[in-house]
Formats: sequence, C-alpha cells, structure tokens
Amino acid sequence: MTEHPEGWIVKHPTIDWPVFNWALPKHESPAAFAALRQGLSEKGLRPSFVVRGDASEDALSAMGLEARDRHVVMLAETKEIAALPWLSPGPPTSREVSAETSVRRITDGRSEWLELLLDGFEVPETMRPKFISAHSVLTGDDPRAYLYEAVVSGERVGACFMWVENGIAGIHTASVLPAYRGRGVHKVMFEARLKEALRLSDVSGDINGAPSVRWIATETAIPSVERTASSFGLKPHLEYRFWY
Repeated sequence: MTEHPEGWIVKHPTIDWPVFNWALPKHESPAAFAALRQGLSEKGLRPSFVVRGDASEDALSAMGLEARDRHVVMLAETKEIAALPWLSPGPPTSREVSAETSVRRITDGRSEWLELLLDGFEVPETMRPKFISAHSVLTGDDPRAYLYEAVVSGERVGACFMWVENGIAGIHTASVLPAYRGRGVHKVMFEARLKEALRLSDVSGDINGAPSVRWIATETAIPSVERTASSFGLKPHLEYRFWY
C-alpha cells in the first residue's frame, strides 16, 4: 500500500501503472476526487476507486462513476473440503479435460513459468517488464510460492500459483493459452492446488514457519472461476466493487 496525502493507493505498487485503485475516505468531497481523477487522466492513467467500509457510494455516483468489476473472496476450512466424498487423492479428476492433461509443480525454470503465465494473459511485450517486476517474488526461491503448469499432450498450456502462509493456502492467479481455453484446464489447475493444500493440511509441524494449512482461500472477479471455486466447496466470504 502506498500512502498519499489525500488517500491511499491500493493494489498496484507504482503510480505509473496504467490502472490503479484509489480508496475514497469519507471526508473527501466529490469535487476533490473529481479533480484528482482529471489530473490522473491527463497523465494517461485510468484510476479506479475502491469503497472502504465507511466511504460514501453517493459521492462516487456524484462524480459520474459506476460500480463495476465485482470481486469476491471465497473461503473454506480444509477439514470441510477433505470431507467431500468425491475429492479423492491422486491426479485431477475433472471430466472436461482429456486424459493427456496433467499438472506439475515447478521448482526450477521459474522465469519460464512466468512467461507462460503472461502468454496465457496475452500481455503485450511492452507491458511485460512491469508485470515481471511486480511478480519478482514468484521467480525467486520464496518457499511460500507454489508454482504449477498444466501440460496437454506434452505441450505447456497453462500456469498458476498458490501462496501458503500463516495457515492459509491462497489459490491465486491462473492463465491458459488461448488455443486451450474452454477445455477445463483452469479447473484442473484449481483442483491440483486444492489437493496440494489438503496435503499440506495433513503435514505435522510447521509449514513455512506457520501451522499446517487450515484455510483455503481465493479471490476472483471472473464468474466462471467463482463457479469453479464453489463447485469445490469454497463459499463467498466478502465482496467489493471497483468504481470507474
């Protein structure tokens, strides 16, 4: 989080990022934020505003902004997921994908993994240096980062990661190459990370300096991902919207 005299920039670490999010304190007037929005737009930035708990949505509406990009945080205890009768140990069982599909954890070649992730998101070459810098923690040797790639008939087609810390396994970003979308690859990657989180919940002692995994969490703005998480037993915990 980067502080600013008039508020807080959240989500993205640098002010020159093309899109960043601005938390709106209740005491700030619509006129003040309209001026802020105009100033940022003149710099080529597309600001969005995140309503904090006590902020006024009326103020955002008065600025001509609209609520978009619903995000939902979903949670489940590992013991609840482990009790599901259909979730057996072993390789992913999602039926949408052919038997040639597998998911493997990546420990070496993390830079290549990140390039695959960006390929799946179709990130332009001109934007890649910023994305690579923002994700540098994933390409190091941080033990909290669990990286995976999906393989179909020997072809690397998708990338994803899970972050394990303080007893929580966060099932985070995933991308699939355009030619392989719509075939359930994302769901297979979700299931693989879910099973890894369950495995870590059974490990005795500490994991990365924290108790073994007790909670599984994910956050998404994509309805299909929300449906996937729900199908695996995760439940909505909270939601918020960005205003543009």
